[in-house]
Amino acid sequence: MKALQYLFIIINFLLLTSLKINKKESFYEERFVDLSELKNTYIKKTDDLILSLENLKKTEDFNSLKTGLSTIRLKYKGIEGFISYFSIDEAKFYINSAPLPRLEKNVPEINVIAPHGLQVLEELIYDKSPKKNINDEINVITKHLISINEYHKKINLEPRHVFEISRQSLIRTFTLGVSGFDSPCSSNGIKESMEVLKSIQDVTNSYVTTFKNSNNSKQITETLDKAILFLESNLDFNSFNRYQYLKKYILPLYKMIFEFQREIGVETIKEVSNFETAFNYNSESFFSKEFLNPIYFSNFEKSEFNQKSIELGKLLFFDPLLSNNNKRACASCHNPNMAFTDGHKKSIATNFDINSKRNAPTVIDAIFSDRFFYDLRSEKIEKQLDHVIKGKDDFHTSYELIFEKLKKSTEYTDYFINAYPDHIEDPINYFTFSTSLGAYVSSLVSFNSPFDKSLLKESSDLESNEINGFNIFMGKGMCATCHFPPTFSGLVPPYYNENESEVIGVPYTIKAKEIDKDFGRALNGIPGEMSEIYKNSFKTVGLRNVAYTAPYMHNGVYNTLDEVMDFYNNGGGIGHGIDVPNQTLPFDSLNLNEDEIKDVIAFMQTLSDTIGLTSKPNKLPNISDSTLNYRIVGGEY
Repeated sequence: MKALQYLFIIINFLLLTSLKINKKESFYEERFVDLSELKNTYIKKTDDLILSLENLKKTEDFNSLKTGLSTIRLKYKGIEGFISYFSIDEAKFYINSAPLPRLEKNVPEINVIAPHGLQVLEELIYDKSPKKNINDEINVITKHLISINEYHKKINLEPRHVFEISRQSLIRTFTLGVSGFDSPCSSNGIKESMEVLKSIQDVTNSYVTTFKNSNNSKQITETLDKAILFLESNLDFNSFNRYQYLKKYILPLYKMIFEFQREIGVETIKEVSNFETAFNYNSESFFSKEFLNPIYFSNFEKSEFNQKSIELGKLLFFDPLLSNNNKRACASCHNPNMAFTDGHKKSIATNFDINSKRNAPTVIDAIFSDRFFYDLRSEKIEKQLDHVIKGKDDFHTSYELIFEKLKKSTEYTDYFINAYPDHIEDPINYFTFSTSLGAYVSSLVSFNSPFDKSLLKESSDLESNEINGFNIFMGKGMCATCHFPPTFSGLVPPYYNENESEVIGVPYTIKAKEIDKDFGRALNGIPGEMSEIYKNSFKTVGLRNVAYTAPYMHNGVYNTLDEVMDFYNNGGGIGHGIDVPNQTLPFDSLNLNEDEIKDVIAFMQTLSDTIGLTSKPNKLPNISDSTLNYRIVGGEY
């Protein structure tokens, strides 16, 4: 009898499991509804864009050209998410490239490549360039659009692509769209953002309608509708409230779309790929501490970025044992009491009597960069150490000499063994040393500023002058066209895997009509970058904690943020009468008044956050050589 009961239970269990599996399979199939139709719609829209560009070649009147271009850009914004997702490089270099020349990569000689795309076309039309030049640019764009469209016909549009395209589009339209980066001449970023949101409606529609009873689905529909209405009602570029747009619409949508994806069981990129990306797709906000991925920007593995390696790196960072005279530490130029800067125009060199070549930038958030130093000469944070350790103005020593001293400490040896048990036979080596310092610097992340906190749904807004400052920063002031959110540095959205450098014409002294003699990126030691386009070009550094990091610029020429704002407000070097033939900063005046400048500074001050980052070790490990046990935590100078 019991055997029959057990058999009955097993049969029922198998039957229920089968029903669940069938239900899951049916549910899975439902998620593919209309994706082929969605893909075909994008193909047709791309064909329509190509036709519109061809028709623009027949237009002669410049006012009509401007109107036609405006329509074309709106059409492009409706399909940009799709094109940029599947054809990253072609979209970046030939469809909507920033109007700046670039160098061809991985070639034996320096080859400067002219920019192409809709931004270049906009400049040509607004500058009333010869019609042949305009038509030539149209031909380049259409040629690549045709190529892209042929490729896209062959791709397989997967469920996760819908959600990734949508979230990527939200980042792009806020950081590059409403900032004016995309359309500097026409200032049509608000209208174009409307088209982006409408495209997100189109992309997500198949899922929103299929799962219309989902609370996330309802919220997405409602928030997109409200966001589009908000844009329609606030089309003026200069007065547009980007802060409210970000807090009420962009960030909530970014979170909702991800929650909806998880709710209906659509896999994420993290579930199908082991490759590290610059950003964490699973982050609910692109202003959260978890959004950018420090592992991507370093050479170490995720398992090696742990509390033990960080603590060891912290000891090394504050230990002057790393320098040739045992008096100078990393913290000498990167003092935690000054947001990891040193307060000097140019840092004091190793021999005391001269200064180094450049100003010391903060190392807070420094990890979020694909290139390091002002001249971008180092590709990974661990490699950056090579220049500091061997540099005659820095530590002026070698790894061998450092390791020799470290190995005289049983305490240090134990720290290395505990952090790297796989290296027990030779615990103090280049890998463990550089990884530890890299891990500590990677831990110095500041995304808990008053500004960041204010973006949380339940938090109070910033003060009105700070909000106005943010809106000017992101709009009229054009600051965000180089200092991109969320790092407010040259780390370019929406992929965050590349840093920009700019030629802004920084003077030799505050009153000089002569550019600083430092050639910057053009002489960074990388043969392939010794080009005129990089002469006096410097990395666009982050503005988080900028209130604490004076003096400013690579040479420390400006002592206050007011002086910095005056420099930018009047058009950089050229605007101040300096000869800068390759300046990349727009050289016309921003026409910001005194109150607007104060508000921008008030906003930048809300980016301050050093809480929990500035502690120092209480003591340094003992060394068997007693003469070295009197060294000072953080160094003597």
